[in-house]
Amino acid sequence: MPIREEEVRRVAQLTRIALPPESLAGYARDLDRILDYMQLLNEADTRNVAPTETLFTASLDPRPDVVGPSLSREKALAATPETEDGQVRVPLVVGDD
Repeated sequence: MPIREEEVRRVAQLTRIALPPESLAGYARDLDRILDYMQLLNEADTRNVAPTETLFTASLDPRPDVVGPSLSREKALAATPETEDGQVRVPLVVGDD
């Protein structure tokens, strides 16, 4: 069943993602293709495939915490677009709507 633009609009609204109306048809097509691919994966015969616990193969042993040279506050702040009172100023990402 194809994804409709109304469904894309509703999901965007629920996730608070602003989508321009002219992009809804494109997102609906993209989501359809993704779901079609997922269905194709669901049809794969995996009866003889052993379950995988993890794909992470690196050692899980933590490395020792070693203090080393680092940037001074002045050099670190010089590389940022905006500072305030000796700290990096960033845009508000969570707030009252």
